Amino acid sequence: MTTSTPISIATTYFEAGARGDLDTLMSVVSDDVTAESPVGPIEGAAAFRAFWENFGRMYKQIDLVGAYGDDDTAALFYNGTSDLGTLPSSERQSIVDGKIAHVVFIWDMAPFAGAGGPR
Repeated sequence: MTTSTPISIATTYFEAGARGDLDTLMSVVSDDVTAESPVGPIEGAAAFRAFWENFGRMYKQIDLVGAYGDDDTAALFYNGTSDLGTLPSSERQSIVDGKIAHVVFIWDMAPFAGAGGPR
């Protein structure tokens, strides 16, 4: 049996998201995932995938700056490159039974004012 650490789960998730592989990204996300984001709450795997579909279209490239974890939490820091420039972002993930159960996304909404995204 392979034991996945929160940091390995988070990096699998990040690398999949960065290359647009939502099937792999969702393979490490709980069916009843919840998230908090600057654009509002997200509940359930279908809504989380829809969020990532929109999020992924917004960025031309996403580069990991740092990834840190402990026994049940991971934190990712990354820069997303979009038509609005480079947008620093971060997220804190709670890992339960080897899956991402809750995410708190953090980014500055100011660059999006008047740009029509993200939704």
